[in-house]
Amino acid sequence: MSGEDAAPPRPAATVVLLDGESPPRILLLQRHRKSGFMARAHVFPGGRVDPEDAAPALLRRVAGVEAAALGASMALEPTEAMAHLVAAVRETFEEAGILLGRAAAEPASSLERWRERLNAREVAFAEMAEACDLQIDGGALSYFAHWVTPPIEPRRFDTRFFLARAPRGQRGAHDGRETTASVWLDARRALEEHAAGRFPLAPPTWRILGDLAPGADAGDPIRRAAEAASVQRIMPHAVQEEGAFVLALPGDALHPETAGSAGRSRIVLRDGRWSED
Repeated sequence: MSGEDAAPPRPAATVVLLDGESPPRILLLQRHRKSGFMARAHVFPGGRVDPEDAAPALLRRVAGVEAAALGASMALEPTEAMAHLVAAVRETFEEAGILLGRAAAEPASSLERWRERLNAREVAFAEMAEACDLQIDGGALSYFAHWVTPPIEPRRFDTRFFLARAPRGQRGAHDGRETTASVWLDARRALEEHAAGRFPLAPPTWRILGDLAPGADAGDPIRRAAEAASVQRIMPHAVQEEGAFVLALPGDALHPETAGSAGRSRIVLRDGRWSED
């Protein structure tokens, strides 16, 4: 599919949740086998940014982050950037049952019922926020990655990734609808399971887990994300080469943005598994 014919990517937000272990374990959800996008793959909780995520009443409930600074880091208008953050928190609660915030007017024991009602589309997130006097902990999320689905896909997303520590006492679980299994694994273990053919991963998930695996870099990943000078936009370029399906990344000679370079930055699908070329 040519760039002119490709579907426009929809804005989306995803959260990579870490626990307090060392090395940290990461929450991964398995998408339903009948899902129209990345069926069966293990992914981080997240989803589309809805227009309602930019509602002023919701944005006023975000604490711990400056809209202008967030917008600058994401190369978005401040309101649009804050809507991504709200969507990240909302989707994490809907899909994983973990709330990155404080419901001042609601006991923790009642939050699962709110989650059920949100997933059944009985209430909107703004209604829940008002009823629970929700304070969204924007300071808990660090923006650190940006992936765009390549034009070859019929469903495309322009996804911003955030890192966050799961609040103490919140273990979360899949929703039983869009996702059918959930597990906390450290990044190295998840990659090993994928390499053995037991743990299907979406390409961005696979690459990000590689960046977070022990030994990939020293120090706390959330601190590193907060201190990063900029975030690179990655839209893979899908090609066939020597009988293999290749996703060329920016910097690779096969990628349109860096065509003609001598660089090599790609991931390859072989036998249903992603690997470095």
